Amino acid sequence: MPAEVFGRGYAFLPHSEVLTYEEIRRLAGIFVELGVRKLRITGGEPLVRKSLPDLIAMLSELATSDG
Repeated sequence: MPAEVFGRGYAFLPHSEVLTYEEIRRLAGIFVELGVRKLRITGGEPLVRKSLPDLIAMLSELATSDG
């Protein structure tokens, strides 16, 4: 995160306001039920968490037969 933009005084969301992996998986599951066939992790905050492989595993369980 660039210090010029996100310095010490930057007001990030409190941890309690950030979605948990379980909440992300639940939302993704709802999207799949509604017809979404491809999920992409394109960047952002979830990619810097320690347990990223756990999120990927949770989302991979949602795979559909048509990929």
